[in-house]
Amino acid sequence: MPWPPQREAYDERGHNLPLEFSDAVSAAGHHSVMSLSVVLVHPLVEAVESMGVSREKLLAAARFDPRRLHDSDGRMEHEEYNRLQILALDLSKDDALGLHMGERSSMVGLDVLAHLAAHAPNMRDAIGNLLRFHRIVSDEPQPVLEESCEVATLKYEVPRSAERCDRLRAELAMVGFHRLVGHFAGREQMIRRVFFEHPASAYCAEYQRVFGGAERFGHDFTGIQFERTLLDRQQQPLRSELYAALESLAERKLSRITRESGHAERLKEYLFAHPPSDWPDMETIARRFDMSVRSLRRRLEEEGVSFAGLLDDVRATVAKRMLDEPRRSIYETAYAMGFSDPSAFHRAFKRWTGMTPAQYRTTI
Repeated sequence: MPWPPQREAYDERGHNLPLEFSDAVSAAGHHSVMSLSVVLVHPLVEAVESMGVSREKLLAAARFDPRRLHDSDGRMEHEEYNRLQILALDLSKDDALGLHMGERSSMVGLDVLAHLAAHAPNMRDAIGNLLRFHRIVSDEPQPVLEESCEVATLKYEVPRSAERCDRLRAELAMVGFHRLVGHFAGREQMIRRVFFEHPASAYCAEYQRVFGGAERFGHDFTGIQFERTLLDRQQQPLRSELYAALESLAERKLSRITRESGHAERLKEYLFAHPPSDWPDMETIARRFDMSVRSLRRRLEEEGVSFAGLLDDVRATVAKRMLDEPRRSIYETAYAMGFSDPSAFHRAFKRWTGMTPAQYRTTI
């Protein structure tokens, strides 16, 4: 996640994939329901160019039309972004590319979110805007801010993909968070810990150089912990007119993205944003979309999907993500998915995926 945050068609099981993995994923029947902003390619291009790899070489290898980089409203599939990341890692021969991307990326190539965060009156507002307008950059789950008496923790849900992509994006996100905290903290040392779910790597010295020894590996989440008092510290000087203009621009961009989304995609995004146990029925969802059940059903049929089929697809994806977490038991997953009886979840998961939860876990 460049400065400030960004936050998957991908192999949902987290397998390492070859360079041609997008074709393999498609052949396996995976369908991406989310997308990313093309602006996220800019930091990747900047990083490989600084290491002597031309953007033409990277983009040609990824079959990515360079003209798309000039469209700030352009979107890309997660498969495309994953392919670019793996190629960038291979071409640059830099395993610590995620850390270096985060350090070197400027705000020039990023979207309005970066500037909005930089000019926010305080860090709480900066994070609030990142959450509010997160979809401009990515349709992945938003970061989560948690507060206790003395500390605040900003958590990032790493999209499950090829292992190298997961690590790169976790590194990129944490350098982005680190720069965000530093922007508001100034010279003060207010960062307590920087957590990573992945284990320590061969280039731990780079982590220590970037995070000053605050890094911790093998944690149960990826995120950054800092002094809570920093959240409400006012930034000086505040350029109110510029901040208001940036906020207005972000609102227009978000409205445009939302308006252009199909009903099936919007429905999936709505479901992904809520716990499965809280998913409403079709009538409630139709009201949220300001239409009748009949109209929603017709719109979905026009897009080639049914409500029941879409619901099962989302349930399968969410259940797989939960089962990908080693510390979460199958029973806990069943309960989180809204099943009071694990055997009912067992039958439903097999209907969704063709295998039992236990069988799925043996393939992770």
